[in-house]
Amino acid sequence: MRIIVTSDLHFHIPWHDTLKAFAKQLEALEADLFIIAGDLGEPLEMFNLCLKTFSRVSDHRAALAGNHDVWHRAGPNSSRDLWDTYLSRAAQKFDYHWLDERALVVGGLGIAGSIAWYDYSGGHPDVNLHGDEYEQVKPMISNDGNYIDWGWSDREFAALVGEELEERLQMLSERDDVTDILVVTHVPLFDGTQRYEEDGSNRIIANAYYANLTLGQRVLTYPKVRMAVSGHVHVERQLSVSRNGSAPLPVYTNPSDYGNPAALLIDTETWAVQVVRSSGSA
Repeated sequence: MRIIVTSDLHFHIPWHDTLKAFAKQLEALEADLFIIAGDLGEPLEMFNLCLKTFSRVSDHRAALAGNHDVWHRAGPNSSRDLWDTYLSRAAQKFDYHWLDERALVVGGLGIAGSIAWYDYSGGHPDVNLHGDEYEQVKPMISNDGNYIDWGWSDREFAALVGEELEERLQMLSERDDVTDILVVTHVPLFDGTQRYEEDGSNRIIANAYYANLTLGQRVLTYPKVRMAVSGHVHVERQLSVSRNGSAPLPVYTNPSDYGNPAALLIDTETWAVQVVRSSGSA
């Protein structure tokens, strides 16, 4: 099976031509399954337009939410309304399986997806901030702190969606017809996949909003998980994570960035991964 996973398309007017051309580029790959791992576009009009534009990439497609998708900035919908109702409704309209609600099984492969919110566990060890302090400084470092109004704290929401992902992983693990599981999240789950590598006070602090290592450790306990893929960081990361009793887990992030989309092409026969970068505007 050939699976395309993209993310962070950020479907905004300046990049429409580039993104439409990228959709055609991906369509030519004739993948068996296409997945968008969050940050499709905001407000909701752009989210819908992204789903529509990429709907011809594959007859079988799935999506999940990213942090930008639940921003309450330009549109009338609150973050809670977007998360609870409008994003999944848009996915259904364009025939995308909504991975934030349900796992997907294709042949013997199970796909478990989640927005996988950050819980600050990815923060740099030299930063002397605690959970509440990360919440307080976030508006100065991340616009999530300015445009998300759903009422949960970051750690509350991370725990909520983490439990839901584990329920899907447990269900897939118990199914005899599922031999392998692909985990697809928006926020990365493993150390080494955070956004920033260089020093600088704001950038080191920002890494706390780019990973959920707590959830990653729980994912490692499911032997059927063969690979984990995520978005959010806009840079390419590839690593192998050791785990007890099972082969190391291959982990990838998609390098898609504003106006410069990219995707990962996964061959589940060999579990080889190829980075597909935009070839240019239409």
